Amino acid sequence: MIFSLIYFLGSWDRGGIRFLRATIIQNAKQEGPGILVDLLAENNWTWEVIHAYRQDGLATNLLNTDLLIILGGPMSVCDEACPPFLKAQIDFIRQALVKRRPILGICLGAQLIARAAGARVYRASQPEIGWYKVWFTKEGKQDLLFKGFPDMFPVFQWHEDTFDIPEGAIHLVASEPVCNQVFRMKDLVYGFQFHLEVTREMIQEWLRDSDNELSAAGISKHHILMEMDSYLPQIQLLASSFFNQFLGLR
Repeated sequence: MIFSLIYFLGSWDRGGIRFLRATIIQNAKQEGPGILVDLLAENNWTWEVIHAYRQDGLATNLLNTDLLIILGGPMSVCDEACPPFLKAQIDFIRQALVKRRPILGICLGAQLIARAAGARVYRASQPEIGWYKVWFTKEGKQDLLFKGFPDMFPVFQWHEDTFDIPEGAIHLVASEPVCNQVFRMKDLVYGFQFHLEVTREMIQEWLRDSDNELSAAGISKHHILMEMDSYLPQIQLLASSFFNQFLGLR
């Protein structure tokens, strides 16, 4: 793939306020950045969304972005199934890791980071769709970006694949049946298997066209919708806490 997108020049000042730039890679039409764009705006960041699923190109000059956010998607990055545009994205992430760019990967995005770092991505023992409890590892409890989080907290999941923790990375959050939920690399690279960006509208849209997938997994759409009011506000509060602290490090 030819990387053709040209970014604006790095961070810039306006009225004495320093604006930083984020590059958001969206891998599926229905999986946008959710609450993340609101949090970027609140922290005086600008951003650009690259619609990779439409074959938008990726910039080769990583010095022109201060943060790379890689979103989810229904496709697989297992060796035998990885589509060409995701293989190109893996190469791009490798460049970002070498240049020590901050990266946040969500669901498929975390799997892409793991692949780029040489770890295995493979089919999980069972799909996770809906609300699940996750908990911190010993190392996760020491991560300052999760300050104020409870030891165990709810998340929203939608995935069939999982990943091994990359060599040199730190396993931060675990769960069952899929153990590897969050890892950190090089201090400013985080991979989340679950969806910390989701909004009510996103979940409703995903559920709208998923009857066959949910039925095959033995998961109740009604149950997911019924529990949304109980779990989503806490998830969004915790996501805001993490992301605001993450942006403050840059």
